[in-house]
Amino acid sequence: MRYNGFMKESEAVFAVFASLGYSGLRFSQLKELLRPIGVSETNLRSVLSRMSTRGMLTVRKEGKTAIYVFSESARRYGGRISRRFSEPLWEGWNGDYFLLSFFQSGAPGSERHRLRRALTDQALRPLNPGLWVRPWQSEERLESVFSEWIEDGTCRWMVSKVHPEIGAGDAIRMWDLGRLNDRMKAAVEGAEKARVLLDSAGPEEAFAAKFQTGDMIVKVLAEDPLLPRCLLPEGWAAGKLRAEFRNFDARATEKSRPFWSVIL
Repeated sequence: MRYNGFMKESEAVFAVFASLGYSGLRFSQLKELLRPIGVSETNLRSVLSRMSTRGMLTVRKEGKTAIYVFSESARRYGGRISRRFSEPLWEGWNGDYFLLSFFQSGAPGSERHRLRRALTDQALRPLNPGLWVRPWQSEERLESVFSEWIEDGTCRWMVSKVHPEIGAGDAIRMWDLGRLNDRMKAAVEGAEKARVLLDSAGPEEAFAAKFQTGDMIVKVLAEDPLLPRCLLPEGWAAGKLRAEFRNFDARATEKSRPFWSVIL
């Protein structure tokens, strides 16, 4: 099973670090681990260089050997991704929302884009063009995510009820939950089929499938806005997709163990 073109090579490198849980890997180890996914030695060197420049990897030396290590920012990013694999805890939610208002008419287009990207990444949605909201959960610490813009006066935030109240129908429209649920159901079917194919896969093929199928699921779950159950449509498939991922990943990890265990 070769690199399929849908998973970026940088994503494959990140996934190997994050999934195997090792704090440091030599280039020779990375080269062997990424070979079944189809990442060439030349492209691997380029990816490692770019990830180091962006601060996702640090390099320490053991003698003349370079050891690539996840940086703190990469660990934080991995932590945000891992949230998507746990059911959100909304028991006792009282209907409060995090509201962020902003005024950027004089800001450069790139700065406006950066703020809107942050709003979208944190699953806020607009009630109107200058007021974005999502259900409030103090553990998310959204005020710290937007602290840069709050401190310079671009944004103001508060926690409050929303009037008129946002109902399930409104949430389905605001967060496009119908389309997302269809994608989740399709991902469940894809993961189920991939798990069946593992029965006839060799260790290297299982290793490639672990990351390629995992990447497909991660990208779908990354869109999950993690809303309270009362705002979700009937038949919401996120929980089933998370369970299917755990089943698939455990099976693929075990099936591929003869390959990766001798490298690490």
